[in-house]
Amino acid sequence: VISELISSCLTDKNINVEEMLLGDRNAIMTALRITGYGKEYSLNIECPECGKKSKQDFDLSALPIKRLEIEPVAEGSNVFEFELPVTKQKARFKFLTGRDEKEISVVQERQKKQGQTGDNFVTTRLKYALISVGDVKDKGKLQMFISHMPARDSLALRKYMDQHEPGIEMKSWMQCPHCQETSEVRLPVGASFFWPET
Repeated sequence: VISELISSCLTDKNINVEEMLLGDRNAIMTALRITGYGKEYSLNIECPECGKKSKQDFDLSALPIKRLEIEPVAEGSNVFEFELPVTKQKARFKFLTGRDEKEISVVQERQKKQGQTGDNFVTTRLKYALISVGDVKDKGKLQMFISHMPARDSLALRKYMDQHEPGIEMKSWMQCPHCQETSEVRLPVGASFFWPET
């Protein structure tokens, strides 16, 4: 549904919506939401400090945009390089696209239906993002590497990817009326994002 929505709003029909980076898709969805319903986004959200929910109003137009600040291995490609701190291997990765996200959802749903616990969310995302480690490009060998990867390598790679992934930061600040704490919260993008209650 999201892909169809984005596609119908693009003037350049040569753009493959499925190949767009998640950050670009999120930025377009946020712009569409602002255009359609305004910049105010109201929702009940849980306070990270006390756990109680309260209605909060957020300004979508104030969400910061994170631009790509690292160079790809080749101009115009979605392939980046990072040296793993423990194994000292050069890992090549990509930022996930709409197609990747869709495939991850299908795989996880299938595993759930079959009663498999499967990989955790972090490992699954790494399997889709990692292109090569050193000279190894074979998907099976890469999956083995990810399964046995030193924790420090995995954490450093994920942190590097998170720090540099371009897109719109779906985070804002809330003041809890119950405990009076001010906390940064992640804004959920659910059905109410495009179909707000009026």
